[in-house]
Amino acid sequence: MKIDRLLWGATIFLFALGTAPLLACDVPPLEDLPAHLATIVVIKHIGAYPEFVFHGFFKTNATLFAFLSAFGESHLVLASKAFVALTVLAHAWVFPRLVLELGGRERVAPATLIAAPLVHNWFVAMGMLDYALGSALALACVLLIVRQAKDASRARGVAIGLLGMLVWYTHVFALGMVLFLAGIEAIRVRRLRALAPFAPLAPGALLAAWSVGVELARRRAPSSHAIVYRPPWETAYELWAKYAWSFSKLEIASVATTAVLAIALVRDRKRAVPVLSTFAACALLVVHFAAPSEAFDWFAVNSRVLPFLYAIALVRVPPLPKIGLAACAALALAWSAGTTLDYARLDRDFKDATAGISVVPEGADLFPVIFDPRGSSENTWALVNVWGLYVVAKHTSAPLLFAHSPSFPIGYAPGKKSALEAATFAQSPHDADAWKKFEESLASRGWILEWGVRPEDAIEPPAHVLALDRGRLRIYRLR
Repeated sequence: MKIDRLLWGATIFLFALGTAPLLACDVPPLEDLPAHLATIVVIKHIGAYPEFVFHGFFKTNATLFAFLSAFGESHLVLASKAFVALTVLAHAWVFPRLVLELGGRERVAPATLIAAPLVHNWFVAMGMLDYALGSALALACVLLIVRQAKDASRARGVAIGLLGMLVWYTHVFALGMVLFLAGIEAIRVRRLRALAPFAPLAPGALLAAWSVGVELARRRAPSSHAIVYRPPWETAYELWAKYAWSFSKLEIASVATTAVLAIALVRDRKRAVPVLSTFAACALLVVHFAAPSEAFDWFAVNSRVLPFLYAIALVRVPPLPKIGLAACAALALAWSAGTTLDYARLDRDFKDATAGISVVPEGADLFPVIFDPRGSSENTWALVNVWGLYVVAKHTSAPLLFAHSPSFPIGYAPGKKSALEAATFAQSPHDADAWKKFEESLASRGWILEWGVRPEDAIEPPAHVLALDRGRLRIYRLR
């Protein structure tokens, strides 16, 4: 009974800290989220968007879309908040239980305090909510597998199989990481029998293989991105920046918690821990430095190992004296307060960038040019997809949805993707030269949304007139 109270107390504490920022905003300022909201609007009105086709929801990386599609358009933003809260809850539930299972009761309290920045991690801030939730569910899968290895039961085996399929549905990369850990565990103990607790994952593994086959067979165009490696020092920096850090230096407390985790991992490296072993930590570090940062149309490829590397460190956080617990509690509260302030600052940015919604007519052909994609954020491009909120509000054109891969619920209709390449390119640069280069493409668009350009660098498109000039936002309409 005391253990239950400890675990649920830890879960409630982490959930409260991780969801407090949601109270400071209207729309969660997560990089990809506005485009995902726009995707749901396009799906609901697919006939009005002939450049896209609907692929259905039976595919990996579809949990967020399936969830949002269950809500009416007027409740999409509220539904997105609920999904973020669900993602935080999944982390807040699994972290204390993993620590209890693999570290012991005396480690739960300090590990909970240290885990605060991890429940709303970089993947959440990026709006990569399927992978954020998928990694938490994958760690829950690891928890069940560890228990299955100690005391096998048919019911738990069924639960592992069902959870494995849910992890696949949420994100295939997360399931791939569990399968990777299975192979590493078998190598560590030098016994194939170590794979027995992982056997119920077979249906999920088959679905993962099918997803990979679909991705390779149905790719209609060359990748828009090459294979990219970062310099080793940048990759080392990303060990913190692409998991424990969200937006700005207001969350600098996460540096200290990451340092504590690194020290704990090194100091407790000799303790034998199943699945989340020191050997697995070394293997994940090798993958983080050896795998590319970008591969084809996938971003943050190497960083996807970090949720599991951090979990390995978390179960090794040592028991701390009261003064150490107080210091960790202060760090957790400082992190939550900093994240809440960032939500409030970015919420103001979002409101500034969407001030033209009342000016743009229903169904407008809107072309976004984003010159300041970061806004108040330093670690994400929080406003790069803010145009998606115009799609939600006014059903405007949607030139930059995630539709390049068959793993997404929508794709480009045959022959339509090339017409959108100018939009894809023009949104990335931060200077006016990009606009000049693509002036011809812009000339035929009914409306142009310009965000973040400095007044002295502003360029009025020759074929358009200024319809709104408010702070960092300019809206142009065709003459």
